[in-house]
This record gives sequence, C-alpha cells and structure tokens, in this order.
Amino acid sequence: MAYIDRYIQEGGIINCAGEGLCGYTSRYELAYAYSKLLTDDRLKGNTYNLFGEPITQSMLTKAINEAFKTNLIYENIAVDDFTQRRKKALGEFLGSVIGGIYEGIRMGSFNGPSDFLAVTGRSHQSVQEMIHAFMLAVV
Repeated sequence: MAYIDRYIQEGGIINCAGEGLCGYTSRYELAYAYSKLLTDDRLKGNTYNLFGEPITQSMLTKAINEAFKTNLIYENIAVDDFTQRRKKALGEFLGSVIGGIYEGIRMGSFNGPSDFLAVTGRSHQSVQEMIHAFMLAVV
C-alpha cells in the first residue's frame, strides 16, 4: 500500500510478477506476531513465515480498486524491463533488489505456508481488511 500514489499516477500496478502468488502482510500484523514471538517462550529458536493468504497481482489490483474506487489495471511486463525501470527510479542496487523480488514472485518464491496462525493464535487479516486498516491510518 506504500505505493498506492504511484499506482494511481501510473494507472495501474506494473511489474513482472505475472500470475505468481505472494503472501502479503502489514506492519500492524507483523507487530502483533512479533509481540507473540517476544512473549511466548515456546516460539523461540524457530523461523516463521508471517503473512496472509497468497494472492496474484491481479487479485491485489482488484482489492485496491474495490477499496479506493479506482480503475487500476495490472500490467505484467518482462523481468528485464521491470528491473531497468526500477534501476532508473531507485538506482542500480535497489532497482536490482526490487526486480529480483518481483521475479521471485513470478517464480513462486513467495508462495508458501504461513505460520501466522500458529504464532498468534488467530488468522491473518485478509487483503481487504489490511487495505481498510491502511485507509483508516492515512486519513
């Protein structure tokens, strides 16, 4: 959601993730999970994946459109094109990192099981709930 202004300015979400699934989270959800990690000794010494249900960029676009009453599109572009755009905007290093993240989404690297329920004792917020919370926070 940190990029919502750019999405609106560009008329859509433009990246190279294709139809890859990615589990998203929010700062609030992470803070909640981290508080459990810090206070529950049974959770110490393990590594956890803390995110919600994995979705595609098209699904993310649809959720943003519903919440913000926008008409954004999802445009899938080639990995090299996306990486070059990010390098131009963010510099060589960070542009390469961002390009690699979205290439990873395309390849399925961010589609896996989440440990959020096991860590927190509750389900992760849905994408719609996270977007709504973001909207309330920025108003």
